[in-house]
Amino acid sequence: MYKETVGRSVVKTIVWRIVVFVVDFSIVFLFTQNVSLSTKLALVKVVVSFILYYGHERAWNRIGWGKS
Repeated sequence: MYKETVGRSVVKTIVWRIVVFVVDFSIVFLFTQNVSLSTKLALVKVVVSFILYYGHERAWNRIGWGKS
């Protein structure tokens, strides 16, 4: 049975958070035209989402459903 390593989950999480940071920053900046505010909001979301996404990935890795 394939089991994803912790390191792979961490790398996937970091790459995904970079993509989402750019999207979040762009959306906030589009509405506010404020680089500082956009950066702060996007960074807060990165930290919170990083933790939540990592936990989500690790939890799903323990579930056998859908794995072959």
